[in-house]
Amino acid sequence: MREVDFDTFFTSSKMITLDSVYFQAGSRVQCAARAVHSNGNEGLELSSPIITISQEEGMCQPRKMGTVGAEPFSAKLRYTGADDQKHPNLIKVTVTMPHIDGMLPVISTRALTNFELTLSPDGTRVGNHRCSNLLDYNEVTTGHSFITALTRSPESMGDTAPYQFSNSLRGNSTLRFYRNLNLEACLWEFTSYFHMSELLTDCGGTIGTDGQVLNLVQSYVTLRVPLYVSYVFHSPVGTGGWQHFDLQSELRLTFVYDTAILWKDGIGSPPQAELQGALYPTSMRINEQGRLVVNFRTKARFRGLFVESHSGGRIKSAETPMSSMVMSVDHPGLTFNLTLVRSEPTYNQPVQQWTFSSDFAVRDYSGTYTVKLIPCTTAQNMEYTLPPVCSPREPVTFDLDIRFQQVSDPVAVEFSLNTQMFLLSKRSLWLSDGSMGFGQETDIAFSEGDTIYGRVMVDPVQNLGDSFFCSIEKVFLCTGADGYVPKYNPTKFEFGCLADSPSLLYRFKIIDKAQPETQSRVFGDVSFNAVLAVDDPSAMSLVRQPGSDGFRLDSTAMFQRLLQAVSGIFTPFTQSAPKRMPTEALESAA
Repeated sequence: MREVDFDTFFTSSKMITLDSVYFQAGSRVQCAARAVHSNGNEGLELSSPIITISQEEGMCQPRKMGTVGAEPFSAKLRYTGADDQKHPNLIKVTVTMPHIDGMLPVISTRALTNFELTLSPDGTRVGNHRCSNLLDYNEVTTGHSFITALTRSPESMGDTAPYQFSNSLRGNSTLRFYRNLNLEACLWEFTSYFHMSELLTDCGGTIGTDGQVLNLVQSYVTLRVPLYVSYVFHSPVGTGGWQHFDLQSELRLTFVYDTAILWKDGIGSPPQAELQGALYPTSMRINEQGRLVVNFRTKARFRGLFVESHSGGRIKSAETPMSSMVMSVDHPGLTFNLTLVRSEPTYNQPVQQWTFSSDFAVRDYSGTYTVKLIPCTTAQNMEYTLPPVCSPREPVTFDLDIRFQQVSDPVAVEFSLNTQMFLLSKRSLWLSDGSMGFGQETDIAFSEGDTIYGRVMVDPVQNLGDSFFCSIEKVFLCTGADGYVPKYNPTKFEFGCLADSPSLLYRFKIIDKAQPETQSRVFGDVSFNAVLAVDDPSAMSLVRQPGSDGFRLDSTAMFQRLLQAVSGIFTPFTQSAPKRMPTEALESAA
């Protein structure tokens, strides 16, 4: 007999009732109880006889006893329309799947792996599977969820089984999940509603025209949403304690769009402005001197164009020279150089390209930037000339919010049980017992071709001895986009490298002890060569240390592409400089 000591996102093994997901037909179950005196003194633990779950008297038995696998499921995607009373103009997603005693149904729009972590109450579940039945009603970030606040279905007349709707015995979170099960028909039905933007941004959906143009002003647009369905069973011999059968499908919804060109409106000028225009940010970077460089396009929605400067104009009854400019409320001392790069040779609402750069470098450029452009109007019958002949008007203001850091924030090496993580370049130090410490050996840069040695260990100061064993199950490598540093803080919806995020430029799971087939082994055409210490025969001295574990990988793959792509972290290292990587960036990635 083995003790059931793990919880799921909706059940607990410590409650008075053991949920059916912890056992199935043929399982053996034994309960233990201990009497405790009112003064706190504990009595002897008493165990019940071992009971075998019946294989013939189940409520939802498989079609053929003794078989394993997954039955077919049904999934539908439907647009509700404007006439729906409760959910107008939303997309309804319905998944129906058969139930078998002991089964835990899992649906998500993201690939399902690592069930010991996915099914646990850990916060990474919220970051990885934002459109799934793994989230309780108060955990969702979308407008609706598969799990609602209701604990029983309106169609249920009474208890099909004893205590079926008892919240004192089963708990409200369990009842909310099982509300989607029709126990009489042995069918699960999960239904939720999504906005189009939620399916695209949160659920991993994609949208495309498929080249099907209906006419000049209309085209067919197809929404594709991936769907992953797993039939999960508890198994003491399964990876992480779970046995799962995975199916995959794709939901499609085709509709007619009113224009063949999908065009975003950009940043508009204030509604109260006399003249209107739009600003479209196109790129942003930090140059070799550490200065912020922003490129953007503008479209004038008046007869004329925006100009860098004008020699004079009548503004508030005064002849004054005017210039377009950029200001920052969050950085009042920072000045900028604004330049008009290119302009369409027309006065009829031209598209113009601009760039502005800061005059000096600061550590953090995040904040709101105000771009004031001088509109210059012309008469309807005037032809375009260079330089333009026009009349300047009041500046048009655009507010541009920027999140950009020059230097990465330090990531605190802080784990539960006061565990320490080190990145080392010396193999001998990696294999040592750590009793002498690592000194300055962890504050190093790694050259191309170096082997990076990672080590996680319980703080020796705690003197835990053999009380705890430290084991690495997975190793992730990621880097943020635009200078963002991945941080793990689930309470603030920051999940580090563990969850997909638009803030991550690259994300790799380079080691997975339980499911090695899901590892990312190469970047481009260069292998990470990532190996756990337990899989390295020459690292047995490290593996035998109870409070330590480690891994190693080659740094070549990161130099191949990351050095060129991740401007926010690696820009200071040019091609002519020695190929060195800052330690803080690598620690953040590891």
